[in-house]
Amino acid sequence: MKPFTLRPAKPKTGASGGVTKTVPMSLTRAGVAVFLAGWLVLTAVALFGYHAAQGPLERMQRARTAATAEALADRVSNRLAYIQATLAAVAGDPALAQALKAGDKARQRRQLARLKRLFPSARQIRLLAPVASLSPDGKSLSYAAVDMLQQAAQGKAPVEVDFPGQAAQQVNLAQAVRGNGKGRVVGNIMVSFPTSLIHDLLKGDATHGGYLELRQIPGQGAPVKLTAVGSAAARQGTPTASVPIGGSRWQLAYWARNDAGFGAAVTHIAVAYGVAAVLWALAVLVLFRWLVAALRTDLATAVGLVKGSQTGVLPQPYNAHLEDCRGTLDMLRHLTATRKSRAAPPVDAAVGPASGEANSD
Repeated sequence: MKPFTLRPAKPKTGASGGVTKTVPMSLTRAGVAVFLAGWLVLTAVALFGYHAAQGPLERMQRARTAATAEALADRVSNRLAYIQATLAAVAGDPALAQALKAGDKARQRRQLARLKRLFPSARQIRLLAPVASLSPDGKSLSYAAVDMLQQAAQGKAPVEVDFPGQAAQQVNLAQAVRGNGKGRVVGNIMVSFPTSLIHDLLKGDATHGGYLELRQIPGQGAPVKLTAVGSAAARQGTPTASVPIGGSRWQLAYWARNDAGFGAAVTHIAVAYGVAAVLWALAVLVLFRWLVAALRTDLATAVGLVKGSQTGVLPQPYNAHLEDCRGTLDMLRHLTATRKSRAAPPVDAAVGPASGEANSD
């Protein structure tokens, strides 16, 4: 077997010819360097993931905003449609048409009592004559109310907020009553609700932290705010989404929360980043603790082999914990065994003198 030989490493020389001084590297420094390198990679991946998800998040936010505004607008439209359908059914009753046509106050009071049972939350219910015989006074009957009755005579089911911005503000719905359910208009039904009718439909957590405003769009001028819910801090700039309310001149303006859709995503990315960083730190810590322990064990074995070369006793057991140290330990063991064999006396020399003495005797 070819004996191992130790070749000392050649010292590095600088440009001036002198020996370059090397800085020793510890496993602790190496562990810190590996951890920092991994942390930088994790940070780069997290930033890349956030920027890659930003576009889909913005699209998701716009879709969610539009869906929220449309859902709330549908809620208002459905409530108005239910009231209008009920009014149309009542207006088709021949008994009501006869009471209005005949001007019978007693029968009209019975019809009003019936309407109040159908609409218990109404602020006011009125049975009015055909619009041609009405004169607005700006108080009990506004010009807007007369305009609604004209629209009702044309077969429409108008919805308006009367006296907007005032204490008397109310939601009016009108329905024409025709003789025998068709033909000439013999009267009108006008039901007035407080604006809380709409406000109650919009309040709650349906705004998702945004701001919601119900507006009435006039023929001229700026929109008139009827009611609003949500966080006023979100009302910045133009509305994120605007949805018209079917069958009315109303519009639902919605301002989404500035960070809507991003907050949860950023939280998820931050949590995933934190968990990954902690797991990476634990992995580096466990790995380098094992490396340090294995290296110390192999160094202790190497020291034992060196001492064994002097005492002639090899350390047991002899196992390398690091594969990179196995060659060095095998070489030291070979050198120790070689030196031990050289130091042992020859068997023939020890026996020879004893044989000579026996022969002389």
